[in-house]
Amino acid sequence: MEIWLGLKGGVGQTSESGRISGLSLYSGRIKFFEFHQNERNNQAGKPSDYTGPFLGTNYLWDRTQQQALGLLDRYDYAGAKELLTPYFETKNIGVVANLLEAGIAWNLGEFHRFSTLINCADPVDSAQIAQSQTWWWMAYEQAYLAVVRLEQNNVAEAMLHSFRSIEGGLLEWAKANLGNNFQDNGKDSPIVFNSILTSHPDLKRTFISKNVEKKERGELETHVKWEQDSVKKGILKVSLPTATDKVGDFKYFWSEDCKKIRNRLSHRLGGMSEPELLAAWGDDIQDRSQWQSRVLACLNILTGQSFQTLHQASLFAKVHDQIRRSIEQS
Repeated sequence: MEIWLGLKGGVGQTSESGRISGLSLYSGRIKFFEFHQNERNNQAGKPSDYTGPFLGTNYLWDRTQQQALGLLDRYDYAGAKELLTPYFETKNIGVVANLLEAGIAWNLGEFHRFSTLINCADPVDSAQIAQSQTWWWMAYEQAYLAVVRLEQNNVAEAMLHSFRSIEGGLLEWAKANLGNNFQDNGKDSPIVFNSILTSHPDLKRTFISKNVEKKERGELETHVKWEQDSVKKGILKVSLPTATDKVGDFKYFWSEDCKKIRNRLSHRLGGMSEPELLAAWGDDIQDRSQWQSRVLACLNILTGQSFQTLHQASLFAKVHDQIRRSIEQS
């Protein structure tokens, strides 16, 4: 139920105190009428003109605007949406409603839903749509989610998402590049069929069964599990040698020392420090900037893209900036 309040007569302080009291009690349910004094009409016994009703929360916009921007700084899209809902029409920021919902989905790692929501937003960005249809776009979103989590001082999730971006990126690379030699039903472990030996004969040893009798006969398994590092490395050695453990930034992803740090941190209770996160990406990583650069370099090698920063690579980062601009300019 809406409540309408029109205060006429008395001093200005009376009207202002009435508005404040009404807002305190009824918040978004209250609407106000504004009166414009017309002395000539008043002397003729006619009432002053009025306009309205206006949403009461308009009187609190400056404060609400700053609160919303503060929530965005913490990437709290659910809180920002709840705060801004009464203003979507009156402040002409209805465009951010869908984008805030997209931010909520992104925060949950629901990237497909995030993509659907931003592609339905107005105006639609054709370049944005094109990127969201590539096989690699979610790997960059996962990496940028790691950046956001570290800014929120959630180091454990930052480590999880940063390595997940590469692991998941490798899986998507395999699905996009190995054709019928690869199968991933989304339930069981992805597998590589021995038909790949035509182009990757070095993998033969990997496919030989562990059963001694079969080994002696040289029989091959029909498939091997994609999760085995020997399988990934063997395929990448031929197809994408810059993603192996011998050169460049990717060697730290495969590094046994880094794996030991990741496993130790992942299988113990308690907190995790930022230096530990950085060490899990290489003993040469000293700060957040270098950490982001390493993750980005690995993804660019894998995808063949040439992004300069994870912020540039992320669709979410562009959406976040758009939401902020819309609120600041209202």
